[in-house]
Amino acid sequence: DITKNKLVEDRITQRNLELEALNDIITSINGSLQMDEILKILEKVFIQKLDIPMGGIFFYDELSTKISMKTCWGMSEGMLDELTNTAMRYFEDERVVNRKEVILEVDNAYPIFARYARARGLLFKWHSHLCVPLPVKDDLHGIILLIREAMDVFREDQIIFFKALGQQIGVAIQNARLFENVRDSHKHMQTLSHRLVEIQESERRYIARELHDEIGQSLTGLKLALEMSERQSNEAAKTGIIEAQTLASKLMGIVRELSLNL
Repeated sequence: DITKNKLVEDRITQRNLELEALNDIITSINGSLQMDEILKILEKVFIQKLDIPMGGIFFYDELSTKISMKTCWGMSEGMLDELTNTAMRYFEDERVVNRKEVILEVDNAYPIFARYARARGLLFKWHSHLCVPLPVKDDLHGIILLIREAMDVFREDQIIFFKALGQQIGVAIQNARLFENVRDSHKHMQTLSHRLVEIQESERRYIARELHDEIGQSLTGLKLALEMSERQSNEAAKTGIIEAQTLASKLMGIVRELSLNL
């Protein structure tokens, strides 16, 4: 009876810690729309609140159908390939992709030299791990891999907790992604706006040059031709008027071309 009571007390304590961690995560991640900040919060909660010293968060891109590791903790360089390969396997698992199930795996063939290998950055197989999907309705935004060397850390009765946790994280990540898209669109619009102003300024400078260099000079020549014709004899005036008509025709052509270009 004492043993059973102790187990019950331990389970109640564990549940309280899990609920506290879930509340902390929901409160923290929902208070931010910055992806980097959310990832840092998650890493901190997993390590400090849930005592999970190793793990990684992977996102899925529907357009490229590829996965990318956004963050990891407690992992040496030699373990990253194995972590990524494990994540890729889960992104092809129907239980995760379609049913959004939390998967618990325990490997009984855990090598004795694991701690030695990890200390030296060598590959080794961890003893147990959880794959937690990050769903939003029917879409899968990513997964979290939580890893422990011990065999009895993750239990079947924790599945409901981690499933609820994954759903909350999935919503927060979707909100952060939407915010990033809006922010990127705003930056893009600002860039286009600046570019439009630059183009307008360039067009104005072009028009100013055309007015000054082409039309201005032609008008000056036309004015001089008419003034000279006014002072000359009939024959010479006739020649000047012909020249003025030629300049006027040239001027009309320049204006027409400038108008068409605009």
